[in-house]
Amino acid sequence: MAVSCGRQEEAAEYKIPYSPSKPLGSDALEYAVWDAVSPVTGFHAPWDGLDDETRFKCFVTDSQFFFRFDVDEGSLALKDGFSDEMDVEP
Repeated sequence: MAVSCGRQEEAAEYKIPYSPSKPLGSDALEYAVWDAVSPVTGFHAPWDGLDDETRFKCFVTDSQFFFRFDVDEGSLALKDGFSDEMDVEP
């Protein structure tokens, strides 16, 4: 399986790795296959003109697609009394 990602002018192909086994439940983020998966980097936030260090990784098993984003964020905004998804909107 392959997907295209990147900016339109520099689209690139990313081959999704296959794993013959799958992680169980809460072990998914600690699964050893993540160490062997090459990350997609170079994300850009067009609304503020910033590039960041976000890393995307994914792999596929016979029946499931696993993905994760690793994000380093230095300007977290916390809201007291979080009640729904719109509370994360600035």
